[in-house]
Amino acid sequence: MTTENTSPDSAEAPGLTEDEIRTGYRLFLDRAPSETELARMQAAHGTFQSLRQTFMKSAEFAHHYAPYGQARNAEQTQQVAIPRQATLHSQEPNMQPSDAQRVVFLHVPKCGGTTLHHILGEWFGPHNVHPERFNELYSYTGAQLATSLVFSGHYDYYATTLIPGPKQLISFLRDPAERLVSLYNFHRAHTAEMIAENNLLLPRWANQYDIDDYFSRPEIRAHPAINNMIVRVFSGIPQTTPSLISAPLRTGTLDDMLEQALESLERFAFVGFMDTYDADVVRLGAVLQRDPPADVGRHQVLDDMMEAGIGMRKIEKQRPSAQCRDSIEELIQYDRKFYARAQELFG
Repeated sequence: MTTENTSPDSAEAPGLTEDEIRTGYRLFLDRAPSETELARMQAAHGTFQSLRQTFMKSAEFAHHYAPYGQARNAEQTQQVAIPRQATLHSQEPNMQPSDAQRVVFLHVPKCGGTTLHHILGEWFGPHNVHPERFNELYSYTGAQLATSLVFSGHYDYYATTLIPGPKQLISFLRDPAERLVSLYNFHRAHTAEMIAENNLLLPRWANQYDIDDYFSRPEIRAHPAINNMIVRVFSGIPQTTPSLISAPLRTGTLDDMLEQALESLERFAFVGFMDTYDADVVRLGAVLQRDPPADVGRHQVLDDMMEAGIGMRKIEKQRPSAQCRDSIEELIQYDRKFYARAQELFG
């Protein structure tokens, strides 16, 4: 809680506690957060002001309080001579045909996804790309999801099943150990100001520990963004709580999730790999019946971001020792099996 002399929205306020995050969910969304949501919100927000703005701008908040707005509008329409009833067309003017094929990009962090997101916008037009970039598709209605032909974000596989119509599922992968090393250096390059402003947990740890120490910490090794993250997001178990479900979601073992992830992989139309990125983008264009881009411009490449200096600082990238490499392999045993199968199917 805040001290006597510190207001909740003060820039000097300490990082929000788990209880404060839970209170925010109850006040704004009338539900409890999942453990994944709790960790994500605590990592992203250090002040009540930031947390409040995120809640109030969310689709779930708008959906949850829509009935109150409808009731107020109903009272107003009783005062006019000819009441107008909102039509589905006026609410969702861009709904696509139910049989229109959607392209769904499951973006695994540090696997070239930002570059591909821009390419998909060039191929299909930015207006056809759904705005949700994080794992919040659960907060949208079916009608809202039906307005877009392309979905590109850090989704889990379960969330993609909510998208209407036939789908072409695509993704890019990276060697699991190299992905974690890249993720560490990306987080380490965050400036202290960026970390403090957004209360970022993993970047704070990456700035605090050298790479060998980082991957030896129990709290880091247990984090779902570190421990077999690829299998988790491709499994059939949601990695966030759907907005209309208040009861705890079922969980599963990593053995269960690997089996589900391998089944999900069979449903993908395309998986590319960082080792052959440019060639695989051309191959993806053929799958989606699009001309290859004239130039595969790399977006959010760490060197460029450090040079730009916007929330990032220049660092000397660290590489793990041989002992740390062995420790990392313990964290990706299931991801390694999934990656090998993806290479068999799509390599």
